[in-house]
Amino acid sequence: MLSNLILLIKENKTVTGFGVFALIIGILFSIFGGGIFDGITGVTDQNKVDSENIEDVKKDLRKILKQLGIEEELNPNNSVDILKEEQEEIENLFKNKIPVDSEFLLLQGNYFYHLKDYNRSIQNYDKILDHDKNSFVVLNNKGLALDSLGLYEEAIVWYDKALEIEPNYVNTLNNKGLALYNLGLYEEAIVWYDKALEIEPNHVVTIGNKGLTLSFLGLYEEAIVWYDKALEIEPNHVVILDNKNIILQILKNS
Repeated sequence: MLSNLILLIKENKTVTGFGVFALIIGILFSIFGGGIFDGITGVTDQNKVDSENIEDVKKDLRKILKQLGIEEELNPNNSVDILKEEQEEIENLFKNKIPVDSEFLLLQGNYFYHLKDYNRSIQNYDKILDHDKNSFVVLNNKGLALDSLGLYEEAIVWYDKALEIEPNYVNTLNNKGLALYNLGLYEEAIVWYDKALEIEPNHVVTIGNKGLTLSFLGLYEEAIVWYDKALEIEPNHVVILDNKNIILQILKNS
């Protein structure tokens, strides 16, 4: 029954592929005029971007990506529902029409991450790290991408790099705990959850993940205590409620 337990997720923000694609086309069309459709037909001309509009383009794209739940700080639990054909069109727009800088590379890398194209997201993160090795957000995001590829030990290396720069970054502390959990190192995982909770005691995701990890140590009563702590903060958190009910059923049947 423990196999039914799942890691905590935050609330997903799902936008239909066609709606997002239409929004991107509409905004870029208003900035560049009809020529933006050259990117779709394969005719590309970077010089068509009016330098005065570069910041407007970044601002509008940032707004669109945020509507998808994609920001600089990666939330791996948000889902993006975009058809393959639409992904190709959007990526053509990214590649052909938008000036590339670290901020853009980060957002684009996070976009690829949410499309489960983890290798491409890592390529973007590496381009940033070539010029800025001390961006703990990028180091953390690269760790998450490696984690999603099942490369947990390698992910921990990058989490550690992020923590060398920002030791109190709660998301990375939690993420390192999860990587250790995935390696079956449950006691070590709890150490890192506790470090995160020392800094942010009400971090619901970490509290719930500690409950999950205690469950796999067979400490069911303790797990319930931590699930209850999380539910005091977010009473309707579906995943925590489900996980708690599974443990209650185990205790009932034991």
